[in-house]
Amino acid sequence: MSVIILIVAYIALLSAVYCKDYKKILTLNTVSCLLAALYLALNGAYVGGSVSALAGIASICQLCMPMQQTRKNTLTRNTIAVLFTVLAVSLLYSRPSDILPCLAHFMNRVCEAQVNEQMVRLGISVSALLWATYGLQNSLPLFALAEGLIGLGAISAFIFYAKKRQLAEITIDQD
Repeated sequence: MSVIILIVAYIALLSAVYCKDYKKILTLNTVSCLLAALYLALNGAYVGGSVSALAGIASICQLCMPMQQTRKNTLTRNTIAVLFTVLAVSLLYSRPSDILPCLAHFMNRVCEAQVNEQMVRLGISVSALLWATYGLQNSLPLFALAEGLIGLGAISAFIFYAKKRQLAEITIDQD
């Protein structure tokens, strides 16, 4: 059963990195985080599961914030991101490998707070490496493999959308 939960979680996350809409990305990321939390908890990785659950809650908070990029909204979003990270680290850190999901959580929250799809993709790609390492350190090779694949998928989506934007800018300049 836990393998099915993991597969669904990562299908949702892989779908998220290829979405064009910020809200859809965060919604799918929330689903993925909560399912990954369940998988990790079922497999005894309680710190990772707790951090992943906090990540899902933090994504919900980002979704509830206004989408306008005003100075006040950006400051509020970044403050919320940092507060969730401080909460995760202060409550959950107990051994050196526990810092990895906390760092991944920080990376994703700050990138989400920028209200930019490319920043979210970048955050997911970097944090996937941290989560994969955590999975290996906690004897969860399937989880580590899934995170590694998500990292590659997020990097490829980042590059795809960056090239697509460049092509659109070139086309606009030629008109």
